[in-house]
This record gives sequence, structure tokens and C-alpha cells, in this order.
Amino acid sequence: MQINPGILNKRISFLQEPSEDDTDKDGFPCGEQQQVYTCWAYVKNTSGKKIEDAGAEFAQAKKRFLIRWTDKVNEDLLILYRGNVYRILYINPYNDGKEYMEVYTERKWLP
Repeated sequence: MQINPGILNKRISFLQEPSEDDTDKDGFPCGEQQQVYTCWAYVKNTSGKKIEDAGAEFAQAKKRFLIRWTDKVNEDLLILYRGNVYRILYINPYNDGKEYMEVYTERKWLP
């Protein structure tokens, strides 16, 4: 399937979580997320729902980001899009090629 590069019209950033060594004197994480890669993407909502987890109600949204292929992205990173942070669930090469890749993500928050 041919992709029109013009659909990659949303700016996203990939963030690296602070390392486990970045802790304060009490052992709590104190480092900040570092931006490691920025690119243009096509963004599609795949699902959204309210769920109950451990007796608390949460909202959950899943998105698919289509980006140009890069070796700089992996499942250990987070995505920042429109002020929201998404956890990467998995990465799939688009049409089994190395021109584009699909990044499937999830975001949870208290409503």
C-alpha cells in the first residue's frame, strides 16, 4: 500500500525515562524524561474506554502512530503528543517493509 507522506502532519516526540540510578536520598526517581527523537506522524485513535483497575476508575486511550522508519525508536521509549504521554505497546513494520513503521500506544489517566 502506497503512503502519501502528506498525511504525516502531527509532530510527536519520543522520550527516554530517567535511569534507575537517578534517585534522591530516599530512593525516589528524580530525573526528568529526555527527548531523544522528534518526527512527523499520522495519528489514529484505535480505542478509548473507561476501565476499573484495583477498585479505581480509569480512562484509557489507545492510538496508532505511523512514522517513517528509524532505528532510534524502541518499546522502551514514551511518546509525547499534544501534551499527553503514551506508553509504547509494540512497534510493527508497516507492510513488512522498512519505509514506515506503526507504533501502537496506550494512555491511562484518572477521569
